[in-house]
Amino acid sequence: MVDTTQLEYSVVAEYRSDPVDENAAVYQLVNIQGNLAMMEIADSTSRQMLMETHWVDAKGDHFAAWVKGESVHSLALELVIPQDGCAHALRYVYPHKQYDIIELSGVIRPVPKQYGQIEPTELTLVSRQQETE
Repeated sequence: MVDTTQLEYSVVAEYRSDPVDENAAVYQLVNIQGNLAMMEIADSTSRQMLMETHWVDAKGDHFAAWVKGESVHSLALELVIPQDGCAHALRYVYPHKQYDIIELSGVIRPVPKQYGQIEPTELTLVSRQQETE
């Protein structure tokens, strides 16, 4: 976990796991000194997790974080923001021992052991910063 209280960043877009529930987790696509990252603000606890692991492919921008160790809480999280930036995002949770941490295309990241076995949760886009020229 990173102490996000000391970070200077701007919010590019905001997603919610449930757009109606005020206590639902919030996911903010943020710009930190020119680099995109994803910040998870967990439900009503206001706990924040910064996902700086970032790569881009045909599906869009991917952000990931994982808990290191051998406990049953050692899960990985991956968020996918579609290329057009105007659609809902997808959130994948990879359970303990269901993923490996490997380097692909120069990025160390979680990779599920069996693709297609884990169904994503849709995150609703609730706001997006207008791009300026």
